[in-house]
Amino acid sequence: MISIRNSRFIRFSEGAFVVRAELDVDTASELPAYDFISGQKLAQGSIAHVITTGAFYCLGGDNSWYNQDGSDADKYPVTEGGQDD
Repeated sequence: MISIRNSRFIRFSEGAFVVRAELDVDTASELPAYDFISGQKLAQGSIAHVITTGAFYCLGGDNSWYNQDGSDADKYPVTEGGQDD
């Protein structure tokens, strides 16, 4: 089950509201696509809490979810510049 804890309007783009959201999901397999809500898109920086494990995931600019425990941080180095929301 997916619950939206909070969301904040960022902008309107390509016929959809872009929102930064805080989500709760039961398992990581339930992490939604960035466009799972009709007429809305999740923005980079949206977060999801996986209740069964306590893990936190963050939505990247490529619309993929990344575990925030730092275990794969070396694969995604911080770079200068980037997309602003």
